[in-house]
Amino acid sequence: MKKCRLAGILLWIMLFVAGCGCSGGDIVSEKETKRKESTGDSWTVMIYMLESGIEEKYNRVSEVLGSLSYDLPQNINVVVEVGGCENGWSTDGIKADKLQDYAVQKNGIRLISERDLENMGKSDTYSSFISRTVKKYPADRYISVIWGDGGGIINGAGRDVLYNNDPLTPDEIATALKKAGTKLDIIGFDSGFMSDMETASLIAPYADYMVASQDFMPFNGWDYRNLFKTISETPSVTPEAVGQVICDGVGEKASAGQEMFLSMALIDLSEMAFVNREFDATADSMVSMCEDIEKLRVMTALIDSAPCFGANSVYEGYSNLVDLDAFVNAVITASQSRDSDITEAIERAVIYKVNGEFYESSCGLSVYYPKNRLPQEINRYKKICKSEKYKEYLDKSTASTSITQRTADYRETEAWKKYSGISDAYMNAEPDLRGGYMLSASNDNTFINIGVTLYKYSEEDGLYMRLHTDNDVYYSNITNTYENTLKNSQLKMNGIAVESYPVTSWGDMSIYSIPVIYDERTTNLRILCEKDENKYTYKVLGIFDGTSDRKYKVPSSGDTITPIYSIYGGTQNQYIEGKELNLVFGGLNIKEKDLDDGEYLISYTTCDLYGKKTESKTTNVKAIKGKMQISK
Repeated sequence: MKKCRLAGILLWIMLFVAGCGCSGGDIVSEKETKRKESTGDSWTVMIYMLESGIEEKYNRVSEVLGSLSYDLPQNINVVVEVGGCENGWSTDGIKADKLQDYAVQKNGIRLISERDLENMGKSDTYSSFISRTVKKYPADRYISVIWGDGGGIINGAGRDVLYNNDPLTPDEIATALKKAGTKLDIIGFDSGFMSDMETASLIAPYADYMVASQDFMPFNGWDYRNLFKTISETPSVTPEAVGQVICDGVGEKASAGQEMFLSMALIDLSEMAFVNREFDATADSMVSMCEDIEKLRVMTALIDSAPCFGANSVYEGYSNLVDLDAFVNAVITASQSRDSDITEAIERAVIYKVNGEFYESSCGLSVYYPKNRLPQEINRYKKICKSEKYKEYLDKSTASTSITQRTADYRETEAWKKYSGISDAYMNAEPDLRGGYMLSASNDNTFINIGVTLYKYSEEDGLYMRLHTDNDVYYSNITNTYENTLKNSQLKMNGIAVESYPVTSWGDMSIYSIPVIYDERTTNLRILCEKDENKYTYKVLGIFDGTSDRKYKVPSSGDTITPIYSIYGGTQNQYIEGKELNLVFGGLNIKEKDLDDGEYLISYTTCDLYGKKTESKTTNVKAIKGKMQISK
């Protein structure tokens, strides 16, 4: 793939030089150029660009606009609407106080209309752009692209920074397309995290195919010039083939380091009715498992640990996007039966994928699953979810009085009755005779996650600060307790112990998140862990600002970065700062090393099937020469 990518980049450079006589401030052209004769079937491509702060951060919108120049034949029209820029564009001629539509031509982009600012995160604005463009450039085939950052079914695609960062959500997109009244051949997202079952289902009545990414959209995004070349030279090409060209183009343009996280998919939206029907049957078995506390516990534990996309920690937040195939397999494993043809439905809907090494086994579609169990999110999701059985499952499995418009009550389920009937629940953690750490609990049949959390004493602050939770815990049928062999190592950043959280795992590769202060803001440093037999290696991916970004920023020489730590007994938003690192040659390195000598606390932490988190009483330990010794 690397050879293909290099060739693709070289070709792109040659095409760019040959086809574009503009650069820098010469992107916008005032003169309409003469176009080549028609080559056959007509195509109209509509690119809706929400600046989303990406222009201010990287000048990326201007770079994309500068790359669009192409000598289009008369049967191919490409129109771009740009807006939502707070502090001005780096491109001369583009106005920050107007919404502007530009036509792509061989010497740049040409302004064809402008109007007063409107919120690009509203369906009416998007619908107006579609209707206006279709009226001006009617065609045999239509492609609509939404460009910006992405956040999935809840957070949508793009956000207008001029209007309180309002995103264009999937239900708003569907409303806009319905109002515009034009069936699209392809709707595409040059934005991350939008290849989910719900988005595809909402849009299905208004488009034939969807092209999107389950995870990040790589920073370089789509290869638009190759798209233009394809439909210009072979205008009779099928939309399905064009979708494959788009997916391949993203793979070819992905920069080094981002190619392993590719997760592009082409979705046949005509198959979404089949997907929804079979998913509803799957959800029906989930509803049934709400009556069996053990099956519900197993299923919840499996889904909670399934591979996911986007943010997934207390510092990052939660995107709540789980791979649909992994989700379904968790349900099948727990129910010990296959009550639907959902696997076949997924395979029929996802007709083409371009996956990197990390996401090699991802299926192409995600599904919303509320790991953080936020009532406001669940209430919003229930309004747009098409599966009545899945909504019933959420009602029956989410123990919150803030969930509104319930069709079922979790308190009436057999699982809840058994759960709430456990009286005098206790957790007792203590050292065992072999120097390990064990937990006995009366309600352990409700646990979906259990681990040992390690806190280090900070003499400077007089507080204990969290480092990590070790989930390498096993159950002993002999002692009827959970047991953990204390881990005498710790992740360190340039020799300094850091707090870390697991984000997701695929096979022998995992992503961890380290909360830090970087560039004077609280953010996260992501690292990749690869396991080879019993050896673990760690690689710095970079700063992760959440799903609103399109790439990792790798701290380098001259930067400063400060690890931060949660406080034992503190609130979720409380943290203390560690030692500031001034990076020199070599930048950051992450290694697993011996514990620093000093005072520590350990405790068992659990999460049960209804999301209740409990922590046992702590036990004092010391590290002497890197080895833990439990205080007697």
